[in-house]
Amino acid sequence: MATSLRLDPMVQYQLVTDISGIFQSCTSFNEDLTSWDTSSVTTMDSMFFGATAFNGDVSSWTTSKVTSMHTLFYAASAFNRPLTSWTTSSVTSMAYMFAHASLFNQDLSHFDTSSVLNFLHLFYEATAFNMPLNDWDTSSVTTMDSMFFRATAFNGDVSSWTTSKVTSMHAMFYAASAFNRPLTSWTTSSVTSMASMFDYASLFSQDISGWNVAACTTFLNMFQNTQFNQNMCDWGNGATPISSSSHTVTNMFASTSCTLQSDPNLASSPKGPFCHSC
Repeated sequence: MATSLRLDPMVQYQLVTDISGIFQSCTSFNEDLTSWDTSSVTTMDSMFFGATAFNGDVSSWTTSKVTSMHTLFYAASAFNRPLTSWTTSSVTSMAYMFAHASLFNQDLSHFDTSSVLNFLHLFYEATAFNMPLNDWDTSSVTTMDSMFFRATAFNGDVSSWTTSKVTSMHAMFYAASAFNRPLTSWTTSSVTSMASMFDYASLFSQDISGWNVAACTTFLNMFQNTQFNQNMCDWGNGATPISSSSHTVTNMFASTSCTLQSDPNLASSPKGPFCHSC
């Protein structure tokens, strides 16, 4: 695949609807795109995937018709430009959008995410990112797997997010080593996997004992390698407890600051321990 691309200034782009992968793996590309008319574009998947030199100004682009931004800036490791004027109300997928975009740290609080279903790996190893996201509308989102995986600077407030439709939070904050924010208001009644959710998120120690975990089947390594030290006995014995003794709780509290780090016995009465004696 070509590593660079020269644009023909005579080409008209205003009727183009799909610009997926147009600069993918063009590692030398960093041309001026400010004059592009993107008002007809519906798909931007992988547009700058692996375009490691690109740091152009695309802030004025019209994105109101775009429905997918999947892997848009994936591994665009030089990119760190404002996107403040972008309209994202039609976007349904932002999976991997800024994954491995290691310098990106721009304000995205204005993004309308009300239509987004998929946040899979959105900021995966976006190691500089630490911007407020609390105004995001996450009411349609079903997948948050690895959303902040190794996003080592991130410690943003996401406490007000609506998570009632989310079915998986697998490795969501894995190795997000700065993260330690309250999540008490999250609705987790539909979540089936919390495996490695906070694994290696070394500072995390928030009280989430009030979460509804009745639908969740795996808690493998959930709090492993953190400073976590909260009484979680309600997860075994509260109003909406872990529902089956066959569910996976292996290493749930291993290498934490918990008083008791052994795996909970889900067949005992009361169930436990859950970080503390129950």
